[in-house]
Amino acid sequence: MVDELGPVPGDPLAYASLLRGEAAAIWGDNNGACLSLGDDLSYGKGLGAEVHVIDTDATPDGEDESPELEAPLVATQHEDPEREVSTSMSHTFFAAQTDAEGALVGDAFAVVAETRQTIAPVTLFAGTENAFTIEFLGEWVLRAVATGIPGTANVHYGPGEVSPETPILRVITDTVETLLTFQDLFGGEGLVIDALPLVSIAIGEDPRAIDGDVDSTPTIAADGTSASAAVDVVRIQLLSDAGLGEVAEIRVGHMEVSAQVPAGGITCDLPVTKSVDEPIVSPGDTFTYTVTVSNPYQCVLNDVMIVDTIEADAGVTWTVTDTDPEAASVSDTEIVWEGLGPIPPGESLSVTATVDVGDDSAAGRFLDEATATAVCSGGPVEARTDVVTDVNLTGQTELPAPTVTADTAVEEDEVVAMPRTGAAGVLALAGVALLGVSFGLRRTTRGGHPS
Repeated sequence: MVDELGPVPGDPLAYASLLRGEAAAIWGDNNGACLSLGDDLSYGKGLGAEVHVIDTDATPDGEDESPELEAPLVATQHEDPEREVSTSMSHTFFAAQTDAEGALVGDAFAVVAETRQTIAPVTLFAGTENAFTIEFLGEWVLRAVATGIPGTANVHYGPGEVSPETPILRVITDTVETLLTFQDLFGGEGLVIDALPLVSIAIGEDPRAIDGDVDSTPTIAADGTSASAAVDVVRIQLLSDAGLGEVAEIRVGHMEVSAQVPAGGITCDLPVTKSVDEPIVSPGDTFTYTVTVSNPYQCVLNDVMIVDTIEADAGVTWTVTDTDPEAASVSDTEIVWEGLGPIPPGESLSVTATVDVGDDSAAGRFLDEATATAVCSGGPVEARTDVVTDVNLTGQTELPAPTVTADTAVEEDEVVAMPRTGAAGVLALAGVALLGVSFGLRRTTRGGHPS
């Protein structure tokens, strides 16, 4: 869904030349959220172009025909750098179960809730002698990861890309330009700048609880099933000399995230099916197993491995004679294919094994078990550089087939014992028939007429 408005006049409170919003969600009838593997579970994006807030100009309405605010307290625009669009993107997706340091801690899926913002230059007290601009360099990220594993849920906050010397913010006035780097700000409680007139600026504060004060901490469940946080890239306190009454604080780059999973994380199976071309065989026959791995997900399946284990009832004999494609290892009880794929979304891959039944095989049934593993590679584009989205998937299936039928010799004493074969059996049946006829005649005679 996409919605767009503009221009949006609201003098003296607000003005925007354009406001735009997008939202989407994915779900599946059968496997639910698992069908979105490699894609976003939910997605939202918003942008505001040339936004003004609170006109400090005393000019009465009607005397100025321009819809823009003449002297906005806050304006997201600047001539140098010439940018005026702020964007915010939020999404929720599956990723590998990792701790705060990025180390894998499980084989299932974590849920990641992430907000990313690119903020236009923000000018305060525009049109006045106290005007100054804060330029935000690059993309800011707030991320909550719920793993479902105790002690490993976590929250991350910082620029999207970090190098040994990462410029992330400039404070610009007519006479002073202050450049701050990632290394200047993070790893502590942030940086507070009191030198500018009328305002105190707090930059790079730690994430806090949603709806919590600045001294609170993110909400992280000890069992790893949930994590949530809020943060402001910049928090600006207006000093009493600003003369703006109840307006005491302005927050720029506000972000909130919340993620939740069941205990243990989320498990998504790898679909594996098995078939046989001959459900019934005899000694000396040949049949073929086919194992198919399907990819209903939005990721690419790489490094696919299939292990096929063949068993049978006692007395059944067989030999594996061929595989297609050629297996990495073959025995009469286990076949292993390695390095198969990739399998793109919506496609499948099959392997076959040909089996000869022994000439001396007894009757019985085969039981074949196939196990497949694969790496679900990829994820939302915005997350690939700093979130582990490659996750191992496993699937398994059993096939109790084919059945071997074999002719066996019948001993003479067994024939005598069978009640429905031989002359004795025939005579017994005849006696039953005659008894029935006699009984019928007696009923007719007793009544003098048919009963």
